[in-house]
Amino acid sequence: MIGSCSMCRKEVPVDRLDARPLPVPAVDAQRVASLYRLMRSLLKAPDTKIYFDRNSPKGRHLRDLAEARYVSNPRRIVGNHYVTEMVSIPLACRECSDTELARLIQAGIEWAAERDAATKAKAETRRRLEEKRASEPKLKEVVTTQSNEGGRSPLPARLRFLVLRRDGFRCVYCGRAATGGLVLHVDHVIPKSTGGLDAEENLVTSCSDCNLGKAATFLEPLERDTENA
Repeated sequence: MIGSCSMCRKEVPVDRLDARPLPVPAVDAQRVASLYRLMRSLLKAPDTKIYFDRNSPKGRHLRDLAEARYVSNPRRIVGNHYVTEMVSIPLACRECSDTELARLIQAGIEWAAERDAATKAKAETRRRLEEKRASEPKLKEVVTTQSNEGGRSPLPARLRFLVLRRDGFRCVYCGRAATGGLVLHVDHVIPKSTGGLDAEENLVTSCSDCNLGKAATFLEPLERDTENA
């Protein structure tokens, strides 16, 4: 018997016809080859029903064939098990089939190489970012370092808030509030360098200008009228 090759359109004996490889985009060479083996096995038993698990490799290949309309759409039997039947797998002479299969496998190898290169590039970029982040001081470390200049330990946040609230969130030296970008500090009335303690009685609210101008000198804060505050 004589048949026709679907690729080169030549008439060849039926015994020299084989399954035409299915060009599945963006797959590796192993999947191309296993899909082709499945197509060839279906040609040997075209009238039998194929039972498969949808999540198995064979199930994924059969879904590819169903999308290409080479087999019927899978029908669920029970649970995750499905059944399908072969509809029409295009035939090609062995020369065309081998050439197409080799081309698809090579394309799969190149695609896998590009995928691996992209994965390695992403991993290298991620590694460099992690190294950069590890080398940069964290915000908490920066604040602690600035607070510990001269051997100081940072004031507890609760104590700082109590002092700021007691003074009405205003500088006790100039009376300005934290508006227009003004930064408020908690200052030691008796400087720390001369033995001042971190007690609430020795702490007052000071703007950044007054605190930096006062430095380590003793300056009596202005008495404020608390009723008008």
